Amino acid sequence: RRGLVAVVISLVFMFATAPVFQQLKFDIFPTSKDSNDVQVELTFAPQTSLGQAQAITKTANQQIKDTLGDDLKSITYVGNANNRQAVAYISLTPYQERNVTSHQIVDDLEGNLELDNTRIVVSQGGVGPPKELFPFNAQIPSDNPEQADTVAQNLVKFLEDKEIKRQNGTSFHIKEVEYTGEQVSITRVNGKRIVEVSAN
Repeated sequence: RRGLVAVVISLVFMFATAPVFQQLKFDIFPTSKDSNDVQVELTFAPQTSLGQAQAITKTANQQIKDTLGDDLKSITYVGNANNRQAVAYISLTPYQERNVTSHQIVDDLEGNLELDNTRIVVSQGGVGPPKELFPFNAQIPSDNPEQADTVAQNLVKFLEDKEIKRQNGTSFHIKEVEYTGEQVSITRVNGKRIVEVSAN
């Protein structure tokens, strides 16, 4: 119970100090003018079988080829592709030989990739690691699953489509909130059970 109270207080503090964080620039990898590679990260829905993931990946390959045409050199999947995630490294023709920039290619892929039950993140290569799909994560420590679930559900409702105002007067909306619940994943930190809420 103390853990839950601490999380609520921490969240209140976090939003109360939002104007301070809004003044900070978190993107430490400045976007380059152009690049010869892009990256596509596919995250499959829970309960996706390996065969289904392979079929989705095959469809993604064809859509990438159709979108890029002669600007595509190769598609290589890095790491261990499985039934939850696949990361494609896309090598492009040299930018000196292309009529479009890698920025435009990223936009084209984001617009043309349509995959059922799959979250898609496209990023430009050569500028450090790809941006996190869910840059905000709140961990709720508790040995009482029901109380932790209640706090997490309330946090999800609070964050959904939340409009955040920046210090410079502009604003943005939280696009997606994810809460898997303990039935999917249980983590322990310092001996406490953790449930996690993520947002972007």
